Amino acid sequence: MRANKREIVGGRMMNRVLQEVYGDLMKCNKCGFCQANCRVYKEVLEEGLSARGRLRLIKAVADGELARTEEYVQKVQACLQCKECAVSCPSGVNPDRIILAARRDLVEKRGLGIIKRLAVRGLFASRRRLDLSFRSFRMLQKLLLSWMPGMAKIRGINLRKFPVAERPLLATIGGPTPGCST
Repeated sequence: MRANKREIVGGRMMNRVLQEVYGDLMKCNKCGFCQANCRVYKEVLEEGLSARGRLRLIKAVADGELARTEEYVQKVQACLQCKECAVSCPSGVNPDRIILAARRDLVEKRGLGIIKRLAVRGLFASRRRLDLSFRSFRMLQKLLLSWMPGMAKIRGINLRKFPVAERPLLATIGGPTPGCST
């Protein structure tokens, strides 16, 4: 029974986005094969940051047992979308797809943060602005490294080796960029 983009599940109203993947959530048999291959889990050894843990959290939100707290948001956003979990799942669950649905659900419920909103609507919406941002980053990278040699490594990232394309990939191939105006 539908009521305004939601369905009643277990006496509770479920969001349309999570409803789309609820069947996949139910296919997970909690075997842990995904955990063995999860790069984030291997780094921090926290169950909530493995695909299995994230799926349990997403199901709890879908069932109305858990609110979309800041901790929930951080765990869902921490997924690298490497798809190792989907490859190793014997039940054929695609945790990456479910996690993307949870991210869409979060955007529907909470909206995008201001930086992401500016990037999506302003920067990525125009090929010229995107090209300008790449050129600006390349220039800033060179200036920063020449003026402040100590800034060559920021938060573990070696800026000297950080690749910045001279031209966007699609510009090398030619043709319009999908979703971008010129």
